Amino acid sequence: MTPAAAIPTSSATDPVRAHRLDGPVASVVLGLAGLVAVGGDALLSGGITGIGFPIWVTLVATTLVALAWRAELVVTREAAAWVVVAVMCSIGLAWRDAEMLQVLDLFGTLAALLLAAATINRPGSLVFAARVEHVVFALLRFARTAVPGIVPLAFSEAPDRIDGSRLESQALKIGRIALIVVPLLIIFGGLLRSADPIFASLTSIPRIDGALVFQHFITIIFLCVALGGWARAALLPKEAEAAVTPMRGRLGALEINAALGTLNVLFAAFVLTQLGWFFGGERFLHERTGLTAAEYARSGFFQMVMVVALVVPLLVASRAMLAQGRALARRHTLLSLPLVALLGLMIVSAALRMKLYVHYYGLSTDRLYPLVFMVWLGVVLGWLSLTVLRGWNRPFLAGVAVSAFATLVGLNISSPERIVATVNVARATTTSARDSLDVRYLTTLGGEATDIAVKPVLATSWSSTTIEQRRMRCYAVRNLLNRWGPTSPNFADATSSASWRTWNAGKADGLEAVRQNVGRLETIRRTECAEVLAASRQR
Repeated sequence: MTPAAAIPTSSATDPVRAHRLDGPVASVVLGLAGLVAVGGDALLSGGITGIGFPIWVTLVATTLVALAWRAELVVTREAAAWVVVAVMCSIGLAWRDAEMLQVLDLFGTLAALLLAAATINRPGSLVFAARVEHVVFALLRFARTAVPGIVPLAFSEAPDRIDGSRLESQALKIGRIALIVVPLLIIFGGLLRSADPIFASLTSIPRIDGALVFQHFITIIFLCVALGGWARAALLPKEAEAAVTPMRGRLGALEINAALGTLNVLFAAFVLTQLGWFFGGERFLHERTGLTAAEYARSGFFQMVMVVALVVPLLVASRAMLAQGRALARRHTLLSLPLVALLGLMIVSAALRMKLYVHYYGLSTDRLYPLVFMVWLGVVLGWLSLTVLRGWNRPFLAGVAVSAFATLVGLNISSPERIVATVNVARATTTSARDSLDVRYLTTLGGEATDIAVKPVLATSWSSTTIEQRRMRCYAVRNLLNRWGPTSPNFADATSSASWRTWNAGKADGLEAVRQNVGRLETIRRTECAEVLAASRQR
């Protein structure tokens, strides 16, 4: 069988078959989707934050490659690279016990699997497309094909190789046998089981949890539908880049001058106001706004992140919608470069404001992730200036994707939760912030930061602190024991028979850190925390 016979590569010769899989291939896709769905239900029954998830993603990725080979398609280097990226991102969910990072790893895994499927059986590269809209349209067409993909697989493509009359005859035979055998087993088997306990013990019927069975059934059906449509869309031929009609430019010099000129003036005015507090200090802030430096540090950061995040797609979209002409493209570049420079100054201002915030309040994950995101946006802005704004579109999306996944890998390696804990503990050693360490917050971080959180909780200097600080310490002790102690749900999961599916390196670190100090923590809870509770009641 030639590749053209297995999967048509051109819709011009056979427009109907170009949107269908051959019967043998469709049957294999449908069968493997069901098997992988059952495997996913078994591996992910305890959640996706354990070792079961990367195992299942590896199974999904290898299944996609096997299906491509079965259909006699070539797995390109681009598709293979996205498969590897998907597996790497999935490992992050079993490596780190950080909620936000796990969400990012999950989205990274799904995005990589989408791109892997979208680049199989595609003429030319996807991320190195000539225009950004080519990639957008390609992904939209892939999604449109994948959503209903399981329906044609099950009802039109896979049954092509099966004799309908024979299938109907076999189904009728199986149904008739079941109607005869099942009632006999239920009636006579039930009577015989009640007649003799020995026979009943040998023929015991397991108790079935209907709700649990229904949950597994729904999970398997959902995964089968999603995987079947995803794999079918991956194997169908994609249109070449030349077949995609680019967006017709409608933006002229008037629109570009108005839009980008307005933003330049607005951003320049904002940056100038930042120079006031940067050089004038807290006195200038208080005179102009009535705020202290601490109050000022807590405001505006997220709004600046949003501004930078919105300008990047605005510049890309406006460039794509330009009318023809080199003069107009040059005008767009001249107005965009000052905008990029002003956004860079905004990023610097946001970083300085974050430094001020940490000085007064300490670091939190809610501030760290947006800061990392803003720094990544700064990289994207620089790359935009070197590529799109110079008329060199092809490497732009590839650079954005590489930098995004590199940032995600860097977050997994550096562990944001440990960074936050380390910064706050180090900050508490200074004279000005010695009494401002929030040990309660430290104990809410991921398991990989628990060993850092335990040390200040067990410090011996708490006897001379105020009742409020001692109450905070008791809260931290209870939180550590409730999350990682011998009676915690995490400990129960780690010691269950199916613990290997939910094993997570960060959670294992948290359990080990508390296990080594569980005696001292229990002593504090029984003695000092009881005294704090009694003192609080007297007040």
